[in-house]
Amino acid sequence: MVLMLSGDVNLPTIGPVSKRGLVFGGGAAAAVVGFLWWRRKTTAPPAGTDTTGDLTDPGTGDLTGGAADTGVFGPSAGPVAGTDLPAGSGYVTNAQWTQAAENALSGTVDPAALSAALGKYITGGVVVAGSADESLIDQAISVAGYPPVEGSGGYPPAIRTQPAGGQTGPTTLPTPAAPHPTRVTKTLITVATAAVPGANLYGWYVNGSGLGWTGSPSKTILDLQPGHTYEISVQARHNDTYSPHSAPVTVKTPTK
Repeated sequence: MVLMLSGDVNLPTIGPVSKRGLVFGGGAAAAVVGFLWWRRKTTAPPAGTDTTGDLTDPGTGDLTGGAADTGVFGPSAGPVAGTDLPAGSGYVTNAQWTQAAENALSGTVDPAALSAALGKYITGGVVVAGSADESLIDQAISVAGYPPVEGSGGYPPAIRTQPAGGQTGPTTLPTPAAPHPTRVTKTLITVATAAVPGANLYGWYVNGSGLGWTGSPSKTILDLQPGHTYEISVQARHNDTYSPHSAPVTVKTPTK
């Protein structure tokens, strides 16, 4: 019988190997083939690895926000599809929130009108109730949630609105009279000011720090230290109209 030795044999995962080398190499050739097969197997890239060098998603090549997408080179699996935030993270700044909302609503609303409306919202500006601006802000909140950083007076996350045709209530408020103490102990002080016409809220400040708003022109300040001096002032408010701060009153708590 004649043994044909010309040509190559195409071995799986290894490629073409000379028939003559296989026959005359005997056991040594088999060992070499085995080593080549093992090396090719252990160094092959994992299934789904991107080998094109284009920074696309492993296995998908489309950066659609899959599990392997980091959000560094394309859309992430973050709070709003299409944003460049790290996968699974929230927003850190209101600017990030605004950009994410604009991306999410891209192609569905007028981008210039949306940008203007969100600019008012983020800065606590006034929008007309029931207007197109309020509708755009509501749409942004529906797709991106509320902004992460609260603004002055809670605007945002609340939308500062006024009825069509103008603001209700006074447009200015007079400066309140300096508050005066009505009760002083070692640990508390009660102060009061004269009612300000048109005001429905009074804000209280101790040594420059705000204590919040009350519906009456008096305030009891608790948890004070005996023998300490405190400077107390007040500010009047009606909805979105604020008065100047009053002159302060200085009160010292007793030690006994």
